[in-house]
Amino acid sequence: MDYEIPLEDEVGYLNDEELVQRINELCLDVYGEEYFEIFGFEEYTREQRIYQMKYLQRKSDILVKDLSSNREGYNFLDLWREYWNTRVVLNADACDIYGFVALSQLFNHVRVERGVKDDLRLHACVIMPSGMAKSEFNDILAEFADIADKSYYSVGEFKINKLIGEINKKIVSNNMRINAFSKKDRGWVDPIEPGILASFDYVVFDEGEAVLDHKKIRIQAILDKTMNRIGSKGNMITSTDNRIHSNPACSIVITSYHLDTYTHLFKKGLFPRMIVYVQPEDPIKRTKTSEYIVSAIPSFVDDISEAEKKRKDKKRLQDKLRKKLKEEVENLQNMHKDTETIYMRAGVDEIINEYITELRNIVPGLNPEQIEAWESMVSRVSINFIKVAALFAMMNYRNYIDREDAHNAARLLFPAMRSVAFYIISNNTGRNEKLNRLVMRLRREYIGMRYTKEEWQKVFFKNFGAGESSSEKLIALLIESGKMRVLKNKEEDTTVYMLS
Repeated sequence: MDYEIPLEDEVGYLNDEELVQRINELCLDVYGEEYFEIFGFEEYTREQRIYQMKYLQRKSDILVKDLSSNREGYNFLDLWREYWNTRVVLNADACDIYGFVALSQLFNHVRVERGVKDDLRLHACVIMPSGMAKSEFNDILAEFADIADKSYYSVGEFKINKLIGEINKKIVSNNMRINAFSKKDRGWVDPIEPGILASFDYVVFDEGEAVLDHKKIRIQAILDKTMNRIGSKGNMITSTDNRIHSNPACSIVITSYHLDTYTHLFKKGLFPRMIVYVQPEDPIKRTKTSEYIVSAIPSFVDDISEAEKKRKDKKRLQDKLRKKLKEEVENLQNMHKDTETIYMRAGVDEIINEYITELRNIVPGLNPEQIEAWESMVSRVSINFIKVAALFAMMNYRNYIDREDAHNAARLLFPAMRSVAFYIISNNTGRNEKLNRLVMRLRREYIGMRYTKEEWQKVFFKNFGAGESSSEKLIALLIESGKMRVLKNKEEDTTVYMLS
């Protein structure tokens, strides 16, 4: 990475309070959370805070630059984003993830040689609250499959024999009736019906809760094997009677609402093989999604023909984008029809390793239980990173990974990995633990102080970079938990707050 890390003399003009505010700004840029949510309520030295600033600036560097459009005109990702935005809003991260899952199936014949020959397939799991357009994401992927002459299957029945394949007993009976026992015999019909995983390019579990349940060990094991390298022994799926076996080459997509039983999947094989994106409940996003659905209905002021024109204009735009996407897919496939292997420019390996280090250390201060889940989750990050970088290269009509491909891979994977880290933290850090840290920190300096709400807000701002809204929440939390008392002076008509 080409970011120059600031030294003490470069931030020396900032006093301690200003330094906290700068770090708080970076926390908001990188994580969408304030300083205290990331670094807690401990007391840090100036040297430690400068380290925090360096830590955050390296991550900010990944997010601020978008190098995906580095050739004249639109590339695949530009077209994909524009088409996506005619259908859904406020899901830019999911948009890019789906785009690269779609792209990866165009190049099933291409390999990256990393000691073994690995295919470029990507798999995704998107976990969001209900009503956030997850099914619409899958519909867009289905439409792309049609555009690219690829096959798509949305799994409705979560039955193992449907996934692997099964023997058609009626055909077996007919074969026996005419004494046809092999393909050499006249009239023989193969009774094996291929499974879904080996028959389609994109296999989507739209209501994935049934697949992700901790009791569905067998199905999860089959999906693990499906995601292993195409053609490897680990990729072969077999029926229990060993009569049906195949090496699936599909990309898997799972969408689900939130469950309480996901943690085990971070520690096992399924999630580490996928790009996992977890979006928490967000009332603002939910409201805007609802507003978009309503506003998308063509409207008119004076004459209904105005609404009809809007409808036709949108349809023309979508048709135009579908046509451009189809042309781009054909151009890419023609360009890479003879591409067998992806190479890398000398020196890019060091850049990739630096980015992977940043992704592996995406949030600070994990506790031992969180570290166990996180380390399992990121155990395969280098594999997905190389695949994404290779796809960026191929998308830009190259058969080698360059510096910008490494950056773009980091930029695409960062939001997904950040979302997983926060999910792990939220499920392994109790509310009381955070509250106790806050109280211990405040008692060192402010025990016995009787401050107004505005004065406490200044304390939170100075020490933790907390804005007015966050300060209000912290004060309410302290009062609710009995850690802060509300004292009212009726004569002076004033209210002050004191730590208990």
